[in-house]
Amino acid sequence: MRYIPETDENFSSIGITISKKAGIPVVRNRIKRTTREWFRLNKVYFLKPLKLVFRFKNKIEIGDIKKIPVQLTDKFKELNLLLRIK
Repeated sequence: MRYIPETDENFSSIGITISKKAGIPVVRNRIKRTTREWFRLNKVYFLKPLKLVFRFKNKIEIGDIKKIPVQLTDKFKELNLLLRIK
């Protein structure tokens, strides 16, 4: 994940890139949908507007996709970019 901390805009945006090594198209699309949904639900909790680029390069199993939202929330809290949510 990369983010650009300084932005002149008042809103957050997201970009997602996934390597073909991450899995078959069904898996890659599910990863994108899951990441976009996490962003949509949590962007109101960002402490400031962010420009985010998520880059998935390694193979991801279908069962691991369910862990993506939890991992993203934990990582953003660790980086102090997300308000404390339940």
